[in-house]
Parts: sequence; C-alpha cells; structure tokens
Amino acid sequence: MPLVDIGGRRLSVFDSPAQESAGDVVVFESGLGASGAFWRLVERELQGCARLVSYDRAGYGISDAAQGDRGLEALADDLDALLETLHSQRLVLVGHSWGGPIVRLVARRRRARGQDVTGLVLVDPSDEGASMFFGRAFAVSDAMQRALSVPLARTGLLRRLYGTVLKPLTGELLDAVAEASASVTAARASNAELLGVTAGLEGLLAHPEAETDAPVTVISGARSGRSDRRQRAELIRAHQRRAVQARNGRHVLAPHSGHMVPLSEPEVVADEVRRLLA
Repeated sequence: MPLVDIGGRRLSVFDSPAQESAGDVVVFESGLGASGAFWRLVERELQGCARLVSYDRAGYGISDAAQGDRGLEALADDLDALLETLHSQRLVLVGHSWGGPIVRLVARRRRARGQDVTGLVLVDPSDEGASMFFGRAFAVSDAMQRALSVPLARTGLLRRLYGTVLKPLTGELLDAVAEASASVTAARASNAELLGVTAGLEGLLAHPEAETDAPVTVISGARSGRSDRRQRAELIRAHQRRAVQARNGRHVLAPHSGHMVPLSEPEVVADEVRRLLA
C-alpha cells in the first residue's frame, strides 16, 4: 500500500494496474468510516479491465490524519489532489454512501476546469433530495455516533461492530478493513467528517447544477427491514430523481441489497463501471 503525497499529507492508496487499457482509471470513494479496502470485492470483479484505485481517507488506516475542517469541500480537495497524481485518459469515479457527494463535487470541479470525467457510478449515495438527512432523527443519530465511536474504538467494540457490518468479507480482508476503520484515529476522523454531512448536503441543495455531461448511474439497494422501510423508499425516490436530473442518467436497483451494495452485490457495481468503459 504505497503512501501518496497530496501536498504535505500522505494517503494510503490501493492501486491495481490494468493489464490492458492502461489509460482507463477507476477511482473508488468509500462511505463515511470505511477504509478503501471496502471496495475489494468490486475490484475483484473488474480485475484487468482498468487501473483500479481506492484509498484510505485522512486518519483511516495508515493515511496521515488531517487537522481542521473535514467537511465535504475538504474531502473533495483530497480526492482532487489524488486524481492529479494518476494521469488518466478516461476516468470513472465510483462513490458509495457519503462517497457519492464527494465524487459528485469533484466531478463538478473537473467539469469547470475542462477535465470532465468519463462517468460516475453513485452507489446507494447520500442525497440532498432525501429530507431524512435534515431531520431530527438523523441529528440525534449523528450526535450519538460521535459520542460513542471513540470510546467504542478504545475498548475494541467498534472493531467487532465493523465485523458484523462487513459480513461478506472474510479472513485477512475483513481484518484489514476493520482495523483501518475502527482505530481511535479513524473514529476521530469519522467524527470530523460526520460533523460536515448536513452542511455539505445543504451546499449541494443550494447549487443544483449538473456535475458532469458524462453518463451517471445511480444504484439503489432495494431491500429494507421493518425499521427502515420508509427511509429506504424515500432514498430510492431521491436516487431516481438524481438519475433523471443528470444529463445522461440511469437508475439501477440492486434487488438483493440494502445499503451495503458493494459487499452484497459487487457485480452490480462492476457491471455499471464496465458499461461506462465499453
């Protein structure tokens, strides 16, 4: 796992060179609290078709921690800086959960600079079109997570919780993802990011311009339990609107998945990446 300097800080990068089409690069952005190794099942599906790059955000794994604000703009700054080191000819950005807004903002910036992406794949992304992110329940959940994550990391319980969430991963891969995501430093990094979620989504809501002229796929997990049925339906509707609003949008349902589509149906994500590179 090489450490890539992005201007005074280093990020741990997982880089799988392509056997062919060396100019095609697919970059994966994880959700809040997740290591870049979270994408390994999707990367296995795509092995050899493009250069595959995932990374640990600041404070996760062995990536250097960052000081100060870690809102959406700051996270996009880091991804933007990493992309400048990759020298791609065709670039696909894939973002899961909170990674969705991050790749959308970076695509928007690149388009403004005349560096548009080849396509976006947004995997069950957080979306400002879903009112759930602005309600009291989300604020309470946010506050509880920030209060508990560091104490849980110190006791080792956070790692156990990650082991439950990451069930489709096994062996050394499960250990690597859980270890990178559940340290005290990672918990603090996650808390800092969580502080900026609502403000970041409000910023996107206030500036609804298109991120890219390239194709955009929005993938929604279709499965829900009794406790989250209403929220899941609302999020799917927001995803459908996102696809319609995109200049070249497509909405895909992952029928056997809830939120963790990259773990439960990695082939669905991989198929959409291949379609963009076809």
